[in-house]
Amino acid sequence: MVDLLTCCDRTQDPESYGEILFMLGGNLQLARDALLEALRLSGHGRRTRQRIYILGCLGDLERQKHNYAAASEHLEWAIELARVTFIPGWLGNLHLGSAELALDRNRRCKDFA
Repeated sequence: MVDLLTCCDRTQDPESYGEILFMLGGNLQLARDALLEALRLSGHGRRTRQRIYILGCLGDLERQKHNYAAASEHLEWAIELARVTFIPGWLGNLHLGSAELALDRNRRCKDFA
C-alpha cells in the first residue's frame, strides 16, 4: 500500500490518495499519520462520510493505545457528524466504539486500583 501511495499524486487525484490512506490502517505510527493525513484531505469539499469513517478509525486506534482522551474526542466528533448527516448505521457503530472505550477505561482503572 505504501508503494501504491507513492505512485499516486495527491494533488491530481486526492480521492484515490485518500482511499489508499484508508487501507493503511493498523496499530503502527504510519497508520496514525496516514489517518491524520486522510482526515486533513477529507476536510475539503463535502467528504463528510469519509471524515466520519476516519474519525471512527482514529478513535479505535487511540483506544487500542490506551489514549482514552484522544479516542473520546475522535469518537464524539464522528458521532456528531453522523447525527447531522443522519447515518443511523454508522451512529450505531460509533456508539459501540464509545461503549468499548468506556469498558476499556473502566477495566484499566480497576487494574490500577
